[in-house]
Amino acid sequence: MNIMIVDDEIKLRDTLKSIIENKIGADIKIIEAEDGKKALDLIQHERVDILLTDIMMPNMNGFELISRVKNSNKTKNIFIAAITGLGGEEQIEKIYASGADFYIAKPFHIDDIVARLKFIIQFIKKDKYQTILPQKDVENLFNDYYLQNCITIFNMQKEADLFLLWKHFSQEDLVSASDSLKDIIVEFVKIYRFLSRENKSPKFKILLEYSKNFAYLTVKDKFCTEAAEKIIKSSEYKDIKFKDDCFTIRLNLIREEDNKETIKTIYEQVKAIDFMTIVSEDIDYYIDDVNEAKEAYLYLLNDKNEVSADLIYESSEFFENCFHLLNHLAEFGHLAEAVKDVYSYLKDFDAMEREKQKNIIRNINDFIILFEKWLKSIFKNKDVNDIHFMDIELLEQCKKIIQN
Repeated sequence: MNIMIVDDEIKLRDTLKSIIENKIGADIKIIEAEDGKKALDLIQHERVDILLTDIMMPNMNGFELISRVKNSNKTKNIFIAAITGLGGEEQIEKIYASGADFYIAKPFHIDDIVARLKFIIQFIKKDKYQTILPQKDVENLFNDYYLQNCITIFNMQKEADLFLLWKHFSQEDLVSASDSLKDIIVEFVKIYRFLSRENKSPKFKILLEYSKNFAYLTVKDKFCTEAAEKIIKSSEYKDIKFKDDCFTIRLNLIREEDNKETIKTIYEQVKAIDFMTIVSEDIDYYIDDVNEAKEAYLYLLNDKNEVSADLIYESSEFFENCFHLLNHLAEFGHLAEAVKDVYSYLKDFDAMEREKQKNIIRNINDFIILFEKWLKSIFKNKDVNDIHFMDIELLEQCKKIIQN
């Protein structure tokens, strides 16, 4: 599959490219263009399946690019997602009127963009991209006249994904009244764990919709619905409706600016629940090994990044210990593999040119700073499952060390 990224900001192109390569699929070919004119030229010679384009760009803006692509018989089937900071109903309508199939708002967050891109790719592969256009969720069991013509889909692949709901509501400056969102996340965690214990696939999708005063969470899954009937019904949660293999939960909404006193962090709200599934009794042992290797490395390091045999040894030791730590955290297997690659690469360190060695040391130093911040974030509170968004940076830093 080929994805073209069109944006005049190279930093944003690099970010999207990194997300696609590390979170979507390394086999996807990325084509880049800095404006609509360059993109249009490339499209004539390159096969493009998905076009991710900014709107406000020099030479040729996104509106014109989208219009030209969709008005050409040769390129009209390219799926186009506009990624832009333009907001408001009028601007969004203009984007769709130009021919765009999808709209993604800037600034975006990693988990949100990953979910949306996976959603797009799923439909592209099924040749049903035309159905991606926002539509009402016909399975919503509440009859709400003010239901908006839009849905957001959350793919629940692991327990930590449930916290994407909280992240999403926080980003939208919305919280549910009476801590009901927190309660629902707790119920979903119970459902997830119940399905895991019963050896039934705990993977399911949550469809989110908004109306004037409510948010609706709909799940269409037989096993999940059966579990919800047992778990949520027993909790006496009233705003829920069941039908066949589907259920919908309704949440009252308030705007953050209307009641800032009700806003609490996820840590404060759920610290009584044991969400930290990745911590085991021997994790502290591995963390200590990482810290000891880091301290030994930093002790040998000087301002000039001069290379010595001992420094080479300690850098390898540090990455080996990082690998052992990450290898014990099932949710971070992708990081473990990246760190393992660095460890293997450093075995040939002493055979490299001196200047290259110094550059590698500089990149290792940056990795250590980033990894230390990551560790503090993940293990700050062992009773709470932290939502972490530094994976991409760590993966990129591993690449820098190897590709130096």
